[in-house]
Amino acid sequence: AILNKNKSAFDSIKESIALIIIDEAHMVLARTYLEVTNALRGTESSIVGLTATPGRKTDLESKENADLGSFFFKGNITINSNGKPVIEYLRNRKILSSANFKILETSPSIELTQDQLDKISKSEEIPKAILKLLGEDSIRNLEILKEILKQINNKQILLFACSIEQSKFICSVLTFLGHEAYHIDGNTEKSLRRSILNRFKKGDIKFISNYEILSTGFDAPKTDLVFIARPTKSVVLYSQMIGRGLRGPEIGGTLECEVITVVDNLIGLPNPTEMFHYFDEYFINI
Repeated sequence: AILNKNKSAFDSIKESIALIIIDEAHMVLARTYLEVTNALRGTESSIVGLTATPGRKTDLESKENADLGSFFFKGNITINSNGKPVIEYLRNRKILSSANFKILETSPSIELTQDQLDKISKSEEIPKAILKLLGEDSIRNLEILKEILKQINNKQILLFACSIEQSKFICSVLTFLGHEAYHIDGNTEKSLRRSILNRFKKGDIKFISNYEILSTGFDAPKTDLVFIARPTKSVVLYSQMIGRGLRGPEIGGTLECEVITVVDNLIGLPNPTEMFHYFDEYFINI
């Protein structure tokens, strides 16, 4: 907002800035991130990025992945994990929770045309029109609701839906059945969203569902169950979604977290065991 009013607003201070730390560093190539970073960056400024997913695209040949690596001088600063895989090391230290993965297999009643299947195979991500169709599938929604109802009395659940309509529908059914459930999307009024999220963090609300809003920048350490009801081809998005529930007890989270992923017969999902090192080729360990 400051730069929109005055492009040289930081010129008087940037040469005295020794260190810039960028959270969600995989976003740094986005226009507004890049403008702010460059405006603050002096000739002697050091720069460090923090992210769980050091890549922009699932396609490893993507120029954006190479550009991101180059922006951070291809330097990957990692921890000494005593020869163990980093994720295992952090779990043992109770910084990350132990994720218990469960697959909920469904057979949607929709039939995709060959053209739609071609679009899925060629696209970086599943088209929103197809996600919307999945979100409208009655059989699929029934299987999801049955699984939620098994868990809702004992766990704090965060659900990622295929569409706004599906998210609202699931919350409506749960509310009708006597459970407190809330939907959030990009159009939710800010004060209402803040109130819902604060109550969820305190444990006053056991279930919230969202569409394209809580995969980043949201921290609810007491989440017991991350329910991924939307398929994705993106390693970045998938790891961000499951990451909402992986805060360990050493940082105020849970010892264990369940991750339920709905797997349709339409598309494969990223392998969570491979995600941490997925973009390693763009960096050199230092």
